[in-house]
Amino acid sequence: MKLWLSNASGLFRVTNEDGTRNVAKMAIFGVTGVACASFASYKLYKWLGKTNLPISAKIRDNDNAQRSSANAAPKSNGLTSQTNGESTATSDAASQAIKAKEQGNEFFKKKRYDQALSSYNQALELCPKEEVKLLAVLYQNRAAANDCKKNWKTVVADCTEAIRCDPNYQKAYMRRGKAHMEIRKYKEAKKDLAVGYYLQKPPSESVKQSLILAMDKDAEVAVVGYMKNRQPVLISAETVRSYLANFQFDPVTTCLAKFSAPVDGKRAPFQVACDHIELSQYNAVLPYLDEQMALGESNGYLKETLLLRATFRVLAGLPDEAESDIAKLIGIKDLPPRYMSTALLRKALLAISKMNTYNAFSNMTDAIACDPKNGDIYHHRGQINLLMGDITSCMDDTEKAISYNKTEVPALIFQKQMCELQMALHGKREEDLNNLMSELKTMREKYSTEPEVWGLYAQTFVSLGEFEKAQDIYDQAIACCPNCPTLYIQAAQLLTSLDKGLEKALAYLNKAKELDPYYENTYTHLGHVYLKLGKIDEGLESYQKLLAYTRSAPDVKNAMVMVSSVEAQLDMKKNFGLEVPNIFNN
Repeated sequence: MKLWLSNASGLFRVTNEDGTRNVAKMAIFGVTGVACASFASYKLYKWLGKTNLPISAKIRDNDNAQRSSANAAPKSNGLTSQTNGESTATSDAASQAIKAKEQGNEFFKKKRYDQALSSYNQALELCPKEEVKLLAVLYQNRAAANDCKKNWKTVVADCTEAIRCDPNYQKAYMRRGKAHMEIRKYKEAKKDLAVGYYLQKPPSESVKQSLILAMDKDAEVAVVGYMKNRQPVLISAETVRSYLANFQFDPVTTCLAKFSAPVDGKRAPFQVACDHIELSQYNAVLPYLDEQMALGESNGYLKETLLLRATFRVLAGLPDEAESDIAKLIGIKDLPPRYMSTALLRKALLAISKMNTYNAFSNMTDAIACDPKNGDIYHHRGQINLLMGDITSCMDDTEKAISYNKTEVPALIFQKQMCELQMALHGKREEDLNNLMSELKTMREKYSTEPEVWGLYAQTFVSLGEFEKAQDIYDQAIACCPNCPTLYIQAAQLLTSLDKGLEKALAYLNKAKELDPYYENTYTHLGHVYLKLGKIDEGLESYQKLLAYTRSAPDVKNAMVMVSSVEAQLDMKKNFGLEVPNIFNN
């Protein structure tokens, strides 16, 4: 299955092995990088093989293998029968060491590991110190026997000695990496497995998966402390614009102007925060909301402040603090239904960002029970259903969301048409498909200044495989909406996915960065393009900025994995003089 995803828009396309296309699944401009986009990112992460990977013990797959028949080629058993490279051992002592080693190998094949260890110990005592290649083999073979006895620390020590004797000993790096995985030293494991992978000729898929698992496990551990200690992320204007646009029923953000009038001749910190939002000065909002909450019992805007602060804490990458605000808001006695339903929806989207779909749907059900006419609930539940492949439920929710909105919301209309388009493609109904494409074109003409509409229209052609048409639409879109970073990112990703026009893609992405330097999606694709162009240092810098600006824990973890992948490339260049491809591009 070949997957093409635009994290900038939350839309992705899957091309099945039989060549049929699964059309773009959703319009989630409003939750990009915050809730549903994290969920989409996680699904991509699994599809690419970055989760549910083979355990590190797969390195053992080649250990102790025997001939399957008299004519079969021998398989590796994790031992080295010859010295690592051409043998130069000529002394009697070296010959005796080799004889003891071969005896150890025979014991090993019979799974008599204690006897094997005794033979390897004898070989090491006999081996002259100048026979470094032979010493490396002996240490590695002894490590193999200890591996089978699960003496992991001893395995690490012997492999370290083998590598000291022969710094290019691929098998020793692999075995030490495996041992580090077993004792949960994931940072050391990923370094060893990276060397083992890149020194292997040709690199194997099983080693690649073990390396990715080590990177994933290291990030899994690191992200906990990172999220706990991080400061608020600098808030992207594009993220705020698209996020708030998908909450048409929010009782605070949809009517900021009504809070502007002074009370008793004074303006509360909450009101100043609202002013900053209207001026697009988003990074100035949270301090005023904190000041408002510090007023305690004299806080005249308690429910408003809690809801708005929860929203901006999500946008600032502070999900735990946002959850705390939501809990306080829900606990307010006689809370108006619209505030309650919006709080429950925020809680549901936080659950989605943590991949907890059960809690997310449960919270949305509770939100509908207390406020059945809040169209935002159906809108977001429809998006999640679409991501999960439930087109029928998405269609039902989207139609309800449309019915409860007093004004036409382009993103909702397009979401409905995306469902219809996917149904038409699955049913191979050419007439329906043609009619839908005509409707989409009409929508694009009607909302020619809406970047979301342009982006979705272009990605429809991407899903149909009409890439040149899609690129033409992106060019038109950028001409009509030159200040929308998302359009530049989508256009760049199309060029990158087709492996053409990388310099043009780079120019698009640099323009997106100029328009909004804090928009994390820009750096996702910048890193990818730089790596394709062979600019590894620039790629690393881009992924480090992605890590700095991304918000949810799953996305932070993914960014950490990408940083690790580039660091592995740089380490190979520094330590071995090798120019190697990124593991995710290889």
